[in-house]
Parts: sequence; C-alpha cells; structure tokens
Amino acid sequence: MDRIEKIRFCRYKGFKFQIIGVTDDSYKLVSCSSDSGRLLGLKQIDKITYMTDVLKTEIEAIWTLQEKKHSYDSIEVEYGNIIVNDCELRYDRFYNDLIMDGEFASYNGEIYKSISGVNHNLYFTLLSLDIGSQNLGFIMEEPGKFYKQVNSEQVDFAFQSRTWCNYANRDFVVIESPKGTTIKIQPWSRDSYSESELNGLGFENLSKWIDASEADSIWTKTEKVFDFDRFENNDKQLK
Repeated sequence: MDRIEKIRFCRYKGFKFQIIGVTDDSYKLVSCSSDSGRLLGLKQIDKITYMTDVLKTEIEAIWTLQEKKHSYDSIEVEYGNIIVNDCELRYDRFYNDLIMDGEFASYNGEIYKSISGVNHNLYFTLLSLDIGSQNLGFIMEEPGKFYKQVNSEQVDFAFQSRTWCNYANRDFVVIESPKGTTIKIQPWSRDSYSESELNGLGFENLSKWIDASEADSIWTKTEKVFDFDRFENNDKQLK
C-alpha cells in the first residue's frame, strides 16, 4: 500500500503555519503570510517566507493535510481545537455593500471571495469573514479570516468583478471602500480624462476619496474567470 504523505500545520497566535521541524519542547514554523511576519515580528528568510521557533505549549491547534489531495476534506486534527469560539471581527474593504472587487466563486449556495491564484482546474481557495463558516469546513488561518480549499467541481460558478461609479457625470473605477460610506475612485486609465479635468474635480495622483452619497450610481461589472468555464453573470446595482 502506498504511504500517504501528510503536511502538518498549526495555529499560533491566530495565524496558520506549516511545521517543518520539532525538538523536545518546540516547533520550527514557516509562513508565507506577510501579515504574520509583520504583526508577529518574524524572521524573514526570503521575499515571501517567514520563520520562527515556538514552544509546544504556545500552539493552539495542529492538523494535517494530505499532500497530494487538493481539498480540505482530507484534514485531520492532531492536537487542540481547530474551531474557534470567538475572534476579532474583520472588514473587507474590497467586498462590502459599496464594492465587489476581485475573483468570486459560488460554493454551497453562497458567494465567497476566491484567492486561489491561476490554476482553477485543481482547486479554489475561498475566504470568509464569518465565524459561522467553520460549520462548512472553513478554518481560521489568520485572525478573523477563514479559508477553505475546495475541488473545482464543488464550485457552481465563478466570476471576476469590478466596481464602477458615476461621479460628476463621469465613470470611474471604485478601488477601495473602508468601513463606513466612503469610496476611493480613479479613472480607468490615464487617458480617460485630462489631468486638468481631474485636478478640477479635486483628484490627487489620479484618485479621490468621496462619500458614496456623492456618486450618482455605483454598480459592478462581471466577467468570466479566464481558466474556469462555469460562469454566471452577477452584475449588481449597488447604489
């Protein structure tokens, strides 16, 4: 019988790490999350990789994932509780009532942000900020951020979305919306409007913050994900 290779992961201070070494009292951990490196002050060993040694008593949970199976369905909890009962609330400034920007996928009847990169033939990695998504197998891998990797056949459809608004009788792209009612807008390209025209509207470095109430309308425009055939139009009128 072929031996099933497994990768060990753990949660430390709310962040997911891979376990790459072990001593009697500690684990050697690595992460590709810049947030974990920045917030925890970790040693950066290359452009995207951070490393640290942590006492075993500081680890919150340990789980394994089959190396060749691109699905969280193969997860087995080795230590601790992989489910959290409370966490800090997070707000997505790129996906809320005033913006829907990026890649999205329909899974289990809900729309989730997709961050899976460029090969959707293997899997999608979905992101949720809802602690209740743990009931569907999502795992907190950053404080307040829950992820699940699913096989592509489990995704009903996927799409790319960009948000637009009409402001001062001109169309602009919405690039960010922090918590509240404000949005950051910019022209689609440098050639969309003249510099003098933008300066007259109060733009600086091709962008401007406005209150959403100043926009005549806000809407999304969706298109097919380039390497995934199942697409469903999800254009929305947000305002």
